[in-house]
Amino acid sequence: MPKDEAIFLAFNVVQLLTKKADQIENAKTAVLMLIEKFAEADYFTKKECMIFLNSSFKSFMEGALFKIKKQLLPCMLAISKQISYADFKGKILETYMAFSTDPIWGVRRVCIELLPGFLSKIAENETAELVAGLEFLKRSLRDESRWVKNQAFL
Repeated sequence: MPKDEAIFLAFNVVQLLTKKADQIENAKTAVLMLIEKFAEADYFTKKECMIFLNSSFKSFMEGALFKIKKQLLPCMLAISKQISYADFKGKILETYMAFSTDPIWGVRRVCIELLPGFLSKIAENETAELVAGLEFLKRSLRDESRWVKNQAFL
């Protein structure tokens, strides 16, 4: 099967699962895993990633529980490789920073684990965003959860 046809087929599967996400258990997790892997491997480009961000991202965020947030974070990092800096800053980074203050310690742990990846995507002249990332690291070193603290020390 040619690469273009495989990408088309995979993206159609993602879209089908997205439409059925509320009816099929673990469909959102499967969608996020597929998008992460295909974006990371450069099979999904800006086009597919922007379709997800503009059509499904918001619905995935609504009422998201730990399991979804935990999977959404690495997916967002993979997507950021494919999209413009403005879209990264406006959608991905904004969501990441909101998750960094999540009341669920497991979400904060994944955020601190992925902090280097997100910081590497921020432009050098974006001082406020870089400082916010460092402040998150400092908060994580004093976090009430030992799992978040341990991850911050790594």
